[in-house]
Amino acid sequence: NRLVQIRPCLGFHPQLLSIRPKYMYHFSTIAGRTLRAFSLAGKEFVRWSIRPDRGRLVGLFLVNAFTIIAGWAALVTYRTQAINSLQVAARDEFTSVYTNLGSDKLFERLGALQQVPDVMFRKSPSLSMVNSYAFGQDYDQVYFDRSKRALVNYLRTKPDVLASDPLTQTEFIGILEALAKIGRSGWKEGRRVKQLTKAEALDWIWSSDPEKGSLDWELRNALSKLPLRELNLEDVGFQGASLSTPDFTNCNLDSANFTGARLRAPRFDHCSFVGGNFDKIDTSHAIFTSCEFSSSRFLGASIDGAIFSNCKGLRVSFSAGLLLTNLGAMASDKGQFSGRQMSLDECMFGDTDFSKSHLNGWRVKNSSLSGCDFTETDCSDLLFASSSLTDCAFDEANLQHVHFEDCVLRRCSFKKAIFDRGSFTDVGIYNSNFSGATFRNVVLASFVPSTKETKFAGAIFEQSLNLSESDILKLRSLGAVLR
Repeated sequence: NRLVQIRPCLGFHPQLLSIRPKYMYHFSTIAGRTLRAFSLAGKEFVRWSIRPDRGRLVGLFLVNAFTIIAGWAALVTYRTQAINSLQVAARDEFTSVYTNLGSDKLFERLGALQQVPDVMFRKSPSLSMVNSYAFGQDYDQVYFDRSKRALVNYLRTKPDVLASDPLTQTEFIGILEALAKIGRSGWKEGRRVKQLTKAEALDWIWSSDPEKGSLDWELRNALSKLPLRELNLEDVGFQGASLSTPDFTNCNLDSANFTGARLRAPRFDHCSFVGGNFDKIDTSHAIFTSCEFSSSRFLGASIDGAIFSNCKGLRVSFSAGLLLTNLGAMASDKGQFSGRQMSLDECMFGDTDFSKSHLNGWRVKNSSLSGCDFTETDCSDLLFASSSLTDCAFDEANLQHVHFEDCVLRRCSFKKAIFDRGSFTDVGIYNSNFSGATFRNVVLASFVPSTKETKFAGAIFEQSLNLSESDILKLRSLGAVLR
């Protein structure tokens, strides 16, 4: 009966038959227990060999030894079959996903996109035999790199197809959802992180500067060529994004983060940027059509040759921005630029901060600006045409080559502003303040303010043109100094 003590030494337990990794025994542990069992059996055999019933005990020992060996062999066989089954299942799943990504049926591609993260993170067991008697089991993400490569290859084939596919948005949303599930840690380390916000889940695509030719670089390059239309990209992070000619049409970009992004010739059509962050963005030849910018920020932004058409926004901040017409353009004496000029056409901006910015060469036409701050702003070579400015401040602004044509100025402040070689043509001025302003070689046609509340105390007019005697007398009566 004491031979029964041998069996527990092998560590046989019902949980050992489970295929879950946490219940698997390492070879060294099982081998140690096996040697201990046979050592105990040997000692008992020596003690019992001198007994009269040793024949029966020897037989019992042999039966138990055979039982142990047969059980061990059965366990190894069972484990090997289970592991092979898991490996086959993982391979079949990857093959299915890879095949469906190239399918011409949308529902198969969408299903494959949903499976990509699971296949990428799936751990497949590997079997290694040790001296043909025991095994050790490791779990590897054998399809991690293959899944990444399959996804990149799929994206590289999509631009032309998605551009003509009426179901583009459904598939692109599926792409973004797959990338969001993967996340930065998943793509970089193969480690899944749950409960990510959309911004945290997607900003990893653009927030680094991958080495050219790397898989990360290929992913970003492929994704940047896809049409971004009819998408809900609220809170998505595009920090550090480098996109060439992206097309955002009918997208919700509320609270989106474009900090430090580099966008070349982007197109934003009927987009919403409420609460968006464009700080230090570097963009050239952008087109904004029918966009909403309320509460968005462009602090320190560099915007070259942009066109804003039928846009609107409240409490927008362009403070300290570099908003140039064309970085390589040179202005002539008449304020003409060689590059494409920035323009605001039929736009409405209220309580917007342009202070300390460089707005060289802007063309503001048929627009309404209310409560906008241009304090200490370089407004040289601007054209305001058929526009309305209400409660705007141009204090200490540089207004060289600035032309006002068919405009209305209501309660605007130009204190200590400098006008040089500009013009006022058919401008209605109401309750505005030009105290301390300087006018040099400015053409003044129909410039005289329409109300007495307009202030010119300390304003200096030097060689200003087209002023009649009555206009001169009226300006002097308002405190202006004419030279």
